[in-house]
Amino acid sequence: MRYGVPPSFEYDSTGAALFRLVNQNVDRAYTQGFNVSSEVALNRWLKFSGAYTYVEGVDSLNQLWLTGVSGHQGQIKLQYEWAKWGFPGQYTS
Repeated sequence: MRYGVPPSFEYDSTGAALFRLVNQNVDRAYTQGFNVSSEVALNRWLKFSGAYTYVEGVDSLNQLWLTGVSGHQGQIKLQYEWAKWGFPGQYTS
């Protein structure tokens, strides 16, 4: 077994094939990280906000990074409210 992937999954070490994610349970793990977010009103109709999250997860027994844990995540949002129509709208990316 290379990288914990059973041979039955036809693992290709050249990187040319489509890889499959194999989830494995671990006995002990820890995660740590941080989150930063902010919002600013550009004018009375328009708000801009964003957030960034960093998380690291480690298998405590083998000292290996956990698979499937997204280390970096981010979000930005532009929100507007047009009082003439009487409803809020937003665009999120």
